[in-house]
Amino acid sequence: MDKLKIFVSSTCFDSKELRETLCKSIVALGHEPIVSESSLYYKQNQTAENSCYDGVINSDIVIHIIGKSFGSPASMNAQYSVAQMELKTAISKRKNRYIFIPTEVQSDYNTYIANNRKTKGIKYPNVVVKADKVFSFIDYVYSENMPVFPYSTLEELIGKLKDHLSALFRERLNNKEVYAQDYFTQSYTQLSSEFYNDIQECSNLSIIGLGQKRMIATLASYYSGILQRNGRIDVILTDPDGASTIMCAKRSSTNRGDIPSDIAIHKDTINRLLDIKNQFATSGIMKIFIADFMFPYTMYAFNTNDISKTKIYVWITPLFEPSSSRLGFLLKGSTDCSEIESFLRQFSELINNGETKEILTKYL
Repeated sequence: MDKLKIFVSSTCFDSKELRETLCKSIVALGHEPIVSESSLYYKQNQTAENSCYDGVINSDIVIHIIGKSFGSPASMNAQYSVAQMELKTAISKRKNRYIFIPTEVQSDYNTYIANNRKTKGIKYPNVVVKADKVFSFIDYVYSENMPVFPYSTLEELIGKLKDHLSALFRERLNNKEVYAQDYFTQSYTQLSSEFYNDIQECSNLSIIGLGQKRMIATLASYYSGILQRNGRIDVILTDPDGASTIMCAKRSSTNRGDIPSDIAIHKDTINRLLDIKNQFATSGIMKIFIADFMFPYTMYAFNTNDISKTKIYVWITPLFEPSSSRLGFLLKGSTDCSEIESFLRQFSELINNGETKEILTKYL
């Protein structure tokens, strides 16, 4: 049975004892703690920082501790620390989250407010490293009307956590509403560890997509791995020279005014796939098809030769929205057999459509 995954978010080096005790308590409660120093899954070709954000996305609950120091600045926005960006990721993904603050940090923050949010020339006894950034983030948390729970001791923190988990369980038992985040669990821009495990172990892969530049750039080594172990990959992409590609470019959130550039990028992506195919021509099988069709979704289907083991990742194609806004869900053969059969029929219909063409040579 899958355990509840609880991500522990805080600065690491000055919170070692807190994190260790919190993790032991989470295990004692029968749940699985996710922390960067031990249980976090680090993916190939991805920074440790981005793996932390992916860990947030793949967790059920996020516990964020506002500590005494700022921590390491985030690479995407140095205004925030990595720990702070973990919480912002949890907010954007609508994760259940609980925010705790030591009473001494809350006391310094109260002094900060009393001094009209000034830090220069004022000594704060507890928050001594980049106090302005720590207090500014607390301002942000309160401005978003998020409840923050103060605690004086680790025992008090753990006791409050137990109470909140119990209340959450009771709420879910009594609330029959369906939440979108319960189903749209897959990020398109930060692929889950489950996705990486599946592509690393699968024997065959079927893909439907538009241009796929970002995905192919990210996953090229995994395609090679499938072919090296004598697997098979079938890819259906939108025809770069078709009317549908122009439609795809127009629905994009960026670069709508430079359609020729989008077409050129699309062709370069197909050429890259052909390079992979040709490199491993004596081992696995790879077929690349194009169709003048604006696909309403991107699909990655693993192990389609045995539906009981098939897993299909689907991301809905949004209009005029960035890739990060794409809603994604996962289908499993063990529970979603009829839905999987539907997607596989769609794939087969496209492959066998008389207007779908296999690409054998590179675009010039």
